Amino acid sequence: MKAAEFNARHPIGTLVFAYPGCRPEDGADTRLVTRTRTAAQLSASGDPVVWVEGEGAYICLTHVDPVAEDVWEAARKAEAAQTPEPTSLPKTAREKVAGLLWWSVPSGTDEEAKARTNQLLDELTAEVRAAAFEEAAAFFDGLADAEKDQHGYRARVMRGAANDVRRLNAKAAS
Repeated sequence: MKAAEFNARHPIGTLVFAYPGCRPEDGADTRLVTRTRTAAQLSASGDPVVWVEGEGAYICLTHVDPVAEDVWEAARKAEAAQTPEPTSLPKTAREKVAGLLWWSVPSGTDEEAKARTNQLLDELTAEVRAAAFEEAAAFFDGLADAEKDQHGYRARVMRGAANDVRRLNAKAAS
């Protein structure tokens, strides 16, 4: 279905079943009982797509099925009845970021994208950690430089602290 045709038949807010990965006949295990949150439009690749509530990426119109209100409501109730109570701890900030970003990482499969996302987050964490250690070492060097007696006890302690921080950085990097 073309975007203009979809928009003519289905306004923003239309109740839909959306399949972010693949359709049920292709083995999908994820179905969103949701509604459209934008008008349909063409993606950069030329596919007609729409954004739906509860999904951060657009979904191709071939993976969106408008449904009647009674069907949608029944599916929503069935989904709520099957949703187990959360038993795990809240996600860490890293897990939240990874969950938001993995779909945007180019790869052949979802698993590859998730692995690459974690690799990129590891690299970012290492860079941030190294910068923080270097900033702390520079802080202690600055305190030592500010001492009148460069060979006095306080200056030596501050330089020692700077060196300790650099050793911790080297240890964290390995």
